[in-house]
Amino acid sequence: MKKIITALFVSAFVFLICHSPVSASSPLRTHPQNWRYFTDDTGKTIVFASSHTWMRKEVGRQWVPNDWNLEKFNKYLDFLEYWNHNYIRLWMWEHSGDVDIWQTDSIGKYDLVQLNPAYFQLVRSFVEAGSSRGIYCGVMLFQGWSGCNIGSKPDWVNHPMNKANNVNGIDGDPEEIGYGIKVHSLDNPDIVKFQEMYIDKMVETLNGFDNIIWEVGNEIAHSGLPWKDHVVDYIREKERDMPKQHLILESLAYGGSNDVEWRTTADSYCPGALVQWKSHDEIFVTKPPEPDVRLKKPVILDSDHIGNMFSDFTPIEQRNWIWKSFTRGNHVVHMDAYDTGWYDQKPTFNHPVKGVATFPHFDPQRKSMGDILRYAAKMDMVKLLPCSDSTFCSTGFCLAGPGEYIIYQPDAAGNIAISVPRGKYRVESFNTVDSSTAEETIRWKGGMKIFAKPAHVGEDWVLLIQKN
Repeated sequence: MKKIITALFVSAFVFLICHSPVSASSPLRTHPQNWRYFTDDTGKTIVFASSHTWMRKEVGRQWVPNDWNLEKFNKYLDFLEYWNHNYIRLWMWEHSGDVDIWQTDSIGKYDLVQLNPAYFQLVRSFVEAGSSRGIYCGVMLFQGWSGCNIGSKPDWVNHPMNKANNVNGIDGDPEEIGYGIKVHSLDNPDIVKFQEMYIDKMVETLNGFDNIIWEVGNEIAHSGLPWKDHVVDYIREKERDMPKQHLILESLAYGGSNDVEWRTTADSYCPGALVQWKSHDEIFVTKPPEPDVRLKKPVILDSDHIGNMFSDFTPIEQRNWIWKSFTRGNHVVHMDAYDTGWYDQKPTFNHPVKGVATFPHFDPQRKSMGDILRYAAKMDMVKLLPCSDSTFCSTGFCLAGPGEYIIYQPDAAGNIAISVPRGKYRVESFNTVDSSTAEETIRWKGGMKIFAKPAHVGEDWVLLIQKN
């Protein structure tokens, strides 16, 4: 006998009340039983889902300060908690801002021997605030868009390693091409020495926290691949005899391809667009691949590197990307403009919580990331493997394990067909738009079964099947 319980129009408010943040109990590591995910000493399977923001604003073609302090950061954490997110990519900028990495002399030139304690105190306060909320922090160490790749030439004028800006004789652009091509390079040992001093201080400042993962840098120029390897090795050696050892993330190189990055020695990888950045036909948007077995490392898909964080991506396209990525075994994060102007648009004040200004257009993407974490908490994720075989699961977007399946149907008019063994199952359908659910218990003889689109679903939907 089937027992059907339908709960329509479940609000985000109910989800918020039910959510309790997860506190880290040890540094993250790759799950030994399922390399697609993270874990800690508890053995739980950890999936990342997050919105992150630049912590600067773009004026003209330059990235200028946007008044980020601990008070503003805590408001951002309110925003993450509202959407049930658990990770933030903690942005940094190498060029001048409100609080700089290095101290300046009386005429405003940087002394690269003198690290600025206020900078490290600020970063520590951000990580500590994230820890208190159960938020993991990807601590970015370097920034390609601080005038160090060709796309960020306007900010080179403000970089500490521009020869006009420091008292140490450091020149990150000896060829005078207009940007700091040698900043993220092994060519100048003096530059590397100052960077190692900075890494030393950052590692010493944050080593005691469990909720961090190091990120080498954002979109470092393609020529910096050997330098990135050095940074990974240097961090590992630095932490080797320290109380905690943390994972390291590497992302695509600016001007490079993902194929070059398969040789990364880091613990996790964040790829870039395969077809075209900002395109609705980009593979990582329309049909995200499963994490590559050549890596056997957790893969984080980030709209910053894929380009699907623009207002022409519709609500269903936003939901499609999150759920497709998740059911292919990836982690997923959204580059959020948050409170900055974005392509001639202005954020809405007090949205979604008081004291926060964001763009409502991206709410479907934000909501979907919180939703995948709720479903991840319902399942034994370590035993689930992505299955894109349409002869097993009609949609090709499925995580499957012993007696447990979650399937995403991106088509607003589509049913779901999946082959399951003989048995008794609890089946739950989920409306990705309004969070309504329908639940039933079935007995199945085994083989392919078709689940019709439920009456409470208007567009794309999710099916969870668990053996009783």
